[in-house]
Amino acid sequence: MNQTKLRTYPFSASQFVEWAMHKVNKPRVMGIIEHYVHHQTVIKYQVQTVVRPTNEDNWFSKENMPSIVRTAQLVMSEGEISAIYKDLKLNGRIDQLYQYNGSFVLVDTKSHEYASLKDQLQLSFYALVLSLMGYKIADVAFIRSVYNNEVFYDLVELIPTEAMKEIIREVE
Repeated sequence: MNQTKLRTYPFSASQFVEWAMHKVNKPRVMGIIEHYVHHQTVIKYQVQTVVRPTNEDNWFSKENMPSIVRTAQLVMSEGEISAIYKDLKLNGRIDQLYQYNGSFVLVDTKSHEYASLKDQLQLSFYALVLSLMGYKIADVAFIRSVYNNEVFYDLVELIPTEAMKEIIREVE
């Protein structure tokens, strides 16, 4: 039996975001996202902030973590992830991955105030890699923004896995 080794090419989350945001690629990427979002019923998570403790020195009082993250179990922090899709070796470094009710929730820390399309693309890229690794990823993730000495969590709807695969197939 003759087996040929598949040649793979490294492709990181930052390379993907740069490619997807390029003026030539962005309209196609947005079209793919809109197509999948239109045809998918997205399960919404009811996100409530944790009641602040009376002790203002408590770390959680400043963190204001959403209940999903607060009650989830941290399973990976500052972790390298990698998977092969087609001829690309997809890789990235996630900030945190939590397990909540059988699914995994991504959290990425940023120094800007609000989540952006770049953040959504990055988190969706990570979700694709993790799903290729066998993780059941939630439909949402969080951007943890540390801005003006405050911490905010911004809910981000992830781009569906099939849409991400279609986008990745566009990469030359």
